[in-house]
Parts: sequence; structure tokens; C-alpha cells
Amino acid sequence: MRGFKLIILIFLLLVLSMVEARVLLRGFPVLTLALLMPLSLAIATEVFVPIAFLAGILKDGLFPQNLWVSPFLFVITGLIGYIFKGYVNLKLTAPKFFYFLLFSLFYILALSWSSGTSISPANLISSVLTTSLLSLFVSWGIQ
Repeated sequence: MRGFKLIILIFLLLVLSMVEARVLLRGFPVLTLALLMPLSLAIATEVFVPIAFLAGILKDGLFPQNLWVSPFLFVITGLIGYIFKGYVNLKLTAPKFFYFLLFSLFYILALSWSSGTSISPANLISSVLTTSLLSLFVSWGIQ
């Protein structure tokens, strides 16, 4: 059953990354990242890296202003998750939420900086918290 959930999660990740390439609202959670972070903890790193790279390319497309922001940051998500697993017990809720919170903050700030747009503190807090909470709920569903 867990394998079936992971296959559905990968399919949803790829579909949402294509949708978010066209529609992404400020203050709204980054759904691709919300699915990607728990997936990085659930599957092996060598399987996750190509999936994350493909999702990043589907999300950003080949636009010059955002080129390779999501592919690199999505792959870095998996590598940071792999490193964190060695030092921190990410099966507990608090460290897992802290990991989701920090990485979603880093990703949203990098994405707004690379596109040259500013994001208000209220939109940033809203987006980071909802993305982190969605990631936590997805990780509970995978287990």
C-alpha cells in the first residue's frame, strides 16, 4: 500500500509542477514543494534526485529569468533531507516540521529573489506556514 501511495504522490507532484508553472499566487502554499519535501524523506536519494530535477524543470520551464532555480533547489531538498536523516530523528513531528519550515522559507525567498519580485512579510509567513503544514500532513499520510 505504501508503494501505491508513493506512486500517486509522484504523479501528483509532476502534475502540480506543470500547473504551478502557469499559476502561482503570492501567499498561497507552494504545493509542489509541499509534496516534494515529504517525498525526499520517504524514498531513496538516488531515486528522488531525478524525480526532483524533472519536477523542477516542469515547474520553472525554460524561462531565462527563473532558469534552474527550482531544479537545483528541489535536488538540494533531497540532499539536505538525506544529511538530516543521519543526524536528526525526522520521524518525530517537531524536527520534521522545523526542517519543512526552514526549507520552504529558503525556497520561497530564493524564488521571489530570482524572479525579481518582492513579497510582503504577511504573504511570506502565510506561504511558508501553509506549505510546511501541508508537507507535515502529507508525510503523516505516507507513513
